[in-house]
Amino acid sequence: MAEIAPWIDSVSSASTKFEARECESSSRSGGRKKRTRRSEQIRRVRPRLLSPARPTSIHDSPEDSSDDASETKSTADASSSSSSPSAISSGPCWNIEPTSFTRLDSQTLERNPRVLLQQCNPPIRIRQPDRDTQIASADKLEEILSDGFATGFIPSYYKDHFQEADSRALRSIKPHMFDPKELSPREKDLLETLWDRMETIYDRAKRCNDNSKDKNAWARVVWDVLETVIENDSGCLEINDVQSQAIHPNFLPRDKSGKAVSATVDLVLAFSGNTDSNVRQVYENHRSGSFDATLSPMTDVYTGRLLHACAIQVEAHGGKPMEAEMRLAVYHAAMLRKMQETIIMTWEGIDIDAEAERLIPSMVGWTVIGHKWSLYISSLLPDGSILCQGPFDELEASTSTRQGVLLLLDLVERVATMSSEILWPIMREQLVGNGLKGWLHYFEAAKADKS
Repeated sequence: MAEIAPWIDSVSSASTKFEARECESSSRSGGRKKRTRRSEQIRRVRPRLLSPARPTSIHDSPEDSSDDASETKSTADASSSSSSPSAISSGPCWNIEPTSFTRLDSQTLERNPRVLLQQCNPPIRIRQPDRDTQIASADKLEEILSDGFATGFIPSYYKDHFQEADSRALRSIKPHMFDPKELSPREKDLLETLWDRMETIYDRAKRCNDNSKDKNAWARVVWDVLETVIENDSGCLEINDVQSQAIHPNFLPRDKSGKAVSATVDLVLAFSGNTDSNVRQVYENHRSGSFDATLSPMTDVYTGRLLHACAIQVEAHGGKPMEAEMRLAVYHAAMLRKMQETIIMTWEGIDIDAEAERLIPSMVGWTVIGHKWSLYISSLLPDGSILCQGPFDELEASTSTRQGVLLLLDLVERVATMSSEILWPIMREQLVGNGLKGWLHYFEAAKADKS
């Protein structure tokens, strides 16, 4: 039986309630009444957990429960300390109580594949793309990413490079894949740098494949791909490794027994105030005026204070696609529910049940199995369930060839641009009091600018 992924905590302790203790300052107008009303809304969005129980693995047996009681207690204490209020200076004070977890690992998946998530509260459904049933925000997102994709992504300047590196690859490249644009000397210099980065990614991925390297080696390839785009982009994104971090249990789905289904992803692209002054100002304003400074479902002191744009789950060549997509779906569900809660806490009187579909955009992410990058889009449905659709065949990319790497870099650039120009304004308006226009306004504005 497959070995359990080491970054998944088998035992964890966290909060079963997401209520701030009474603030010391009573000068905020109507503070207590507002918090009471918002707490009621939050309770509707986030189902209450069952009564506290000893954190346990689904593989625990009665015989060994007493033997490892002391070990479990120490593990729970350690986990509780990582969620303490001191970790986030302006964040809430947690009431820490133990929580039982179902680990999303290979053993669980062999017994309960997608049915496990479908039966959770809220339900998470993973489906292949279907435009007839696709939610509007996911449809718009796919439209923007696929418009002109796989066309003109190879500069004609690279023809000689391909001839020298791999003439057979040049024969397989279709004419519509080349961009005939005339280049300035500076642009040619930039393309030389990009070619070198592409060769590094291609060579590293080839070595991973040929030498049967593990997921950590493949994660380095993924990091190189993301870094090539993010470094050359003047946007507001940064890469974060979150494979050892936990999602707060308040945002995890619950199985039929009330246990939180525990899973995490490997990498996220987040909006960074370190590289963008506008992002930094929005973050600072939010933290100074909110008793809950967390913006993502992560419990980590740093990534918990950032808005996340995209997630990536990595597996080595031959890894299990179902496990990867289920991990991604659980993360997306947590991110969408955290976004829902942020709106409730920021905007008094909002009817989130009626407005969720208009205000909460779909999230994009990848599963990476060796060379293959598969794109998924997850949406919050009006009934509170999560729909994760993918992979989108027309948006798949690979690192198995040089032209494949160039296509992948183009796709990552499209996601980064969409995140900076569309997703960030949507998330920003959820934190500031200038009116909630909804995601459609920003999609249409981006489309108008492009035309």
